[in-house]
Amino acid sequence: MNEKNDCLKQDEETFNYFGKAIKLFLNKSNNIWENRYKSWEHCYNIFHYVKSKNIALDEKLYDNLNDIFPNMSKAWTYQNELALHLAFYMASWGMYRGSSFLLQNDYTIYKEVVGAIFDSKYDDLWDDSKLFSSSDTGNNVDKIEKLYYAIFEKLKPYKCYFVNKSYFRNETQEPQSREFSTIITKIILGTIGCFPALDRNFKQGFGLQKTSSKKDKTINNKTTNEYVNNCIKRVYELGCAKYEQYKRNNQNITNYPFMKQIDMYYFIKGMEDEFLINIGLGPDVDKNTIKKQINGYIKGNDAEKQKEVAKYLYNNVAWKDYTTREEYDILVANSNLKQAIEELLKVSNSNLRNFVKKYYKSKDSNDDIIE
Repeated sequence: MNEKNDCLKQDEETFNYFGKAIKLFLNKSNNIWENRYKSWEHCYNIFHYVKSKNIALDEKLYDNLNDIFPNMSKAWTYQNELALHLAFYMASWGMYRGSSFLLQNDYTIYKEVVGAIFDSKYDDLWDDSKLFSSSDTGNNVDKIEKLYYAIFEKLKPYKCYFVNKSYFRNETQEPQSREFSTIITKIILGTIGCFPALDRNFKQGFGLQKTSSKKDKTINNKTTNEYVNNCIKRVYELGCAKYEQYKRNNQNITNYPFMKQIDMYYFIKGMEDEFLINIGLGPDVDKNTIKKQINGYIKGNDAEKQKEVAKYLYNNVAWKDYTTREEYDILVANSNLKQAIEELLKVSNSNLRNFVKKYYKSKDSNDDIIE
């Protein structure tokens, strides 16, 4: 593997910025209870509450609901409640887009998933101190892999295919586990919290992206499973290598599980990598090259690149008031990109604010411009 993409060998400065990037990420939602970022918290907290209290999944929450739900059992159990929470979290976090087979099913497809998650063989995955125990790393990788495929088996029967403007289930067509990788890992992240979500931004930031060649799209199930297993192993190795260091350097930032924090960091980093690629650079360039490129587009005539830069600044620089005040926070994980933006702001804060306003004129001047 290319050394520059090996996250275990990233420089300490970048990793030490980890906690600050996460704290800024959390600031996007901490003051707004209804913010969609809270959907993860609600789902994760109720799963951990039920687990910590040893509540049986078939324990009743409500009785006599048969008049409301005639096709289900009379009692509303914790399993129903958890499945409903999981469904809303998945919808809130983008898993119910029109192209997703989940959109063609109701929340009840998660009931068996909930049962699999609460299997006692995964008990050590619920606690960071056990998850990252140096004496049990091999077993924990194996447990995460088994949990992944257990969820896959529960969801597999509900896979739908879109043909001739209609959705149908084809029992003769075997879904591949990689088709479900984002869905399954988002489920794990929102429930046990022992593994990040393998979505596009995370994979970009972590260096897990595969090429999109025709050969890759037609890989057999064995190769697909090897890809998933490799992702699990590499991410878990990073967690084990950095867990103690992170606890020392970033105390009291959040009580989120460490894998959730890894998810947030590399999600941010993936967006940055994509931005740098879209403006003609790459994730490993130095701050002066980044600064020169951004400044060149701001002063130039390339409307598409200008919009790309403005969109990134809009989403990642928070001016408290971008007409009269100089205060701002920067939500960036890449230390070179962060320094480049800081230096541009020091030279011409007002010009950058006006540049962003050109593309986002409808924004109230008293609002943060993080979205």
